[in-house]
Amino acid sequence: MTWGKKLLHRLLPTRCVGCESVFLPGPYNRALCLHCFAFAFKKVNRCIQCGLRLGPRLQAFGWTRCRFCRQDPQPQYTWAAADYTEPFSHWVQALKYHQQIGLAHDFGTALAITYQKTNSSLTQANSLPDLLVPIPSSPQRLRQRGYNQAELIAQTLGKNLGRPVSNNVLSKPFDTASQAQLNADERKRNLNAAFQALNDMKGYHIGLVDDVSTTGATLSAARAVVMNAGAKYVSQWIVFRTPENTDDSNSFSSA
Repeated sequence: MTWGKKLLHRLLPTRCVGCESVFLPGPYNRALCLHCFAFAFKKVNRCIQCGLRLGPRLQAFGWTRCRFCRQDPQPQYTWAAADYTEPFSHWVQALKYHQQIGLAHDFGTALAITYQKTNSSLTQANSLPDLLVPIPSSPQRLRQRGYNQAELIAQTLGKNLGRPVSNNVLSKPFDTASQAQLNADERKRNLNAAFQALNDMKGYHIGLVDDVSTTGATLSAARAVVMNAGAKYVSQWIVFRTPENTDDSNSFSSA
């Protein structure tokens, strides 16, 4: 897109993906109006380990981990901006399959705000990553979609936090079955050997970035590869976290 077309696009009104109201997208081609953005991304207390929303009773006791992560505490931190519920699940589909690229800017901005609004003692104890690393797409998916939504989100997150983004840490050399219709065990098996390290990460704090975490299988598989490549610490940055399914609580292990 030429400079002139980019300028014209900024000045032309667009429809909000959330409420379909007309607004000016601004220099970053936003896809959500300010009302929908504020509605979606509210500050809530979440499990520091997996990103699940903490209920009021857990908060009253001062817990920082959900009931699942308290049984298996790990030295990791997950930042999540919102629950993966309707209508937000439709927004993710719009970004991934309907070319609503402006949503990546909104999502990356929301993640940065989540970090900035978190209790200062937590942010100090969990310093920013040396590198933000988007969960990679397979070459086949990249050809089909034309972009990796996690990379687009990471680019905006990195600009907001002043952190570099690298695509030279992880690769996904072959396509795997969609995770959406699989249970927790099937997701883990589906991702066996899905990711490969491209470089030595010795001593680095790596921040993995993705759009959605359901059971945490994707993040766990990627984290294991990065740690094996020498990373000293891995934090997780996800826009949406699927809330606890009380009918199948065992499916929610650490993200």
